[in-house]
Amino acid sequence: MMKKLSLLSIFMLLTACGGGGGGGALVNNTPPTVTTPTYTYVSQDDLNTNGGSPNDVIGRVLSIRNISSSSHEWIWQSTSGIELTFYKQEADGNQGLKVDLRHDFRNDDYPNNPFLNYETTFYSSDVIETWVGKNFLYNDFSYDGIRITSIGFVGDAEPASYVSQGMVITNYDCEYTCQDSGSVFGDPWDLIKRDVWVMVAGDPTQSGDMPSSGSASYNVIGQMVVVGYFEDQYYTPYYVQGDGSFSADFSARTLSGSMLWDDVAGCCGTKTDERKANMSFGGTSFDGTITGVQFSGDATWGDSYGTGSFSGGFFGPNASDIGGVFDLRKDNDDEAKNGDYFVALGTFTGCKTC
Repeated sequence: MMKKLSLLSIFMLLTACGGGGGGGALVNNTPPTVTTPTYTYVSQDDLNTNGGSPNDVIGRVLSIRNISSSSHEWIWQSTSGIELTFYKQEADGNQGLKVDLRHDFRNDDYPNNPFLNYETTFYSSDVIETWVGKNFLYNDFSYDGIRITSIGFVGDAEPASYVSQGMVITNYDCEYTCQDSGSVFGDPWDLIKRDVWVMVAGDPTQSGDMPSSGSASYNVIGQMVVVGYFEDQYYTPYYVQGDGSFSADFSARTLSGSMLWDDVAGCCGTKTDERKANMSFGGTSFDGTITGVQFSGDATWGDSYGTGSFSGGFFGPNASDIGGVFDLRKDNDDEAKNGDYFVALGTFTGCKTC
């Protein structure tokens, strides 16, 4: 049954960890060097209560454009052109979130690449619960072709979370109608453009509060949008959720992790609440290095799905939380007619104690 949700539910999921991909109990942690925080951090609870903007937003954007009757152009980049503003809750509990999304793909070699500029404000009273995965809540809001989904950790028994959420915002524009996953598309499909924004936002760990030795493990949940040609030769978009774990070695300045993507639904069309039974996008492994309070590295998508990269950072005192964004891609010499070809953009967030 669909039901209205509060903004707190939209951005900080009330849930316990567990399930596939290593999201269970933490074991064998080497306690990191604990410093005395030198900074008063703003938690997600603070933003939900008092309003304001996260101190840092780390994002990537994918743009897809129809360039002929049988071909699409795919380009993606890291972006700093994302701003989020939480409004203070109103007397009736309703709350707004303003999103500003701007990114310029144009350059001297490609002057006709898109310039993206979106701005909208939506309210918690407009958001409807549409799909529940095994541990996760899938929230959907659509306004002028903008869809927003968000996941995160919060709970009365948990410490305050300093990473706001992993958020996916999808902009799409269709000439007639946007068919959904599993449908037989015409030739050409009527999609004109699709832009996928992924981000993680919060209050980053200050340099003086960052551990310099020891290690820590993080339980992580994530989401991604997968689009491309599949073996059935239909161009299909999917929304996927997963969970896993990451380990940080603060002495060696390394970070590694893995996630399992086994909750799949249609995305960005008409039946986005339709969960795909017995469908999985396998697992993804992450291997990177820590620089300051941020990290970056390589991502490998199972044995056959492809490769990509990820980046993100630590949030809260003593690197209590973690969050990042990633892209993944599988190439094919003949993307429309010879096997699979797809690209994914996603985000993950986690904490030591959740």
